[in-house]
Amino acid sequence: MTAQRVSSVGLLAAVVFSGGWLFYAAGHLLPLPGGKFVALTPFLAFSMAIAIDRVRSPWAISMTAIAMGAIASLFTPVMSAAIVAAGLLADATGLVAAQVLPRATARTVQATAFSFWGFWTFLASVVYLTRNPLYAAVSALQLAVIALAVAIVSAVGARLGEHFSRRIRNGFRQSR
Repeated sequence: MTAQRVSSVGLLAAVVFSGGWLFYAAGHLLPLPGGKFVALTPFLAFSMAIAIDRVRSPWAISMTAIAMGAIASLFTPVMSAAIVAAGLLADATGLVAAQVLPRATARTVQATAFSFWGFWTFLASVVYLTRNPLYAAVSALQLAVIALAVAIVSAVGARLGEHFSRRIRNGFRQSR
């Protein structure tokens, strides 16, 4: 791995981790179960789309997630494990998507998958690892609706991230 890739991964992980706290805190304004995560997911997908474009590796999200997990491990190993698992699952989803979808669409799916799998790995870690009854009162239908909302807003965030990354690569020139 080149020094540029390592720098990109480290910088993206720091930006995602620190910026993510702002979106997570804004989620308190959404009065629904999972509202904090729904508010966070567009930013995560936006950032992961940039990671895919800048790092140029099929495992770009996993590398970024490992760096984010290292930062998160300072606070809680459970969060760290959920982040790394989501990264691995997102890249695996991207590899499968690349076999059946056009490249640009597969990249969007891969960036979106990080937030989608992040929701489920966070949920699993809260329910099974920490034995927190936080989501015990939420029905399977409500979880499915939250997961669908996460996927939709993540797809929007991923597309915006791809557009922004293209603009960076092209030097913010006017597109005609």
